[in-house]
Amino acid sequence: MIMSFEGYNEVLESQKEKEDELKTMKDQFNTMQSQIQSLITALGNMDQSTKNTFAKQLFSSGIYERYTTS
Repeated sequence: MIMSFEGYNEVLESQKEKEDELKTMKDQFNTMQSQIQSLITALGNMDQSTKNTFAKQLFSSGIYERYTTS
C-alpha cells in the first residue's frame, strides 16, 4: 500500500508525539524515584520519636491508612 505524503507526515508527527510523551513519563519517573530515595534516606536518619511523630502526622492527614486483615 502506498501512502500519501500528508499521511506519511501524520504518521511521523504521531510517532514524535508518542516519543515525547514517553520521554516526559520517563523524566517524571526518574524524578519520583529520586524523591522516594531522598525520603527513605531522611526517614533512615530520624530517631524513633521523630519517626513516630511523622507516622502520626501521615495517619491524621489521611496520607497513610492503617489496613487490618480480617
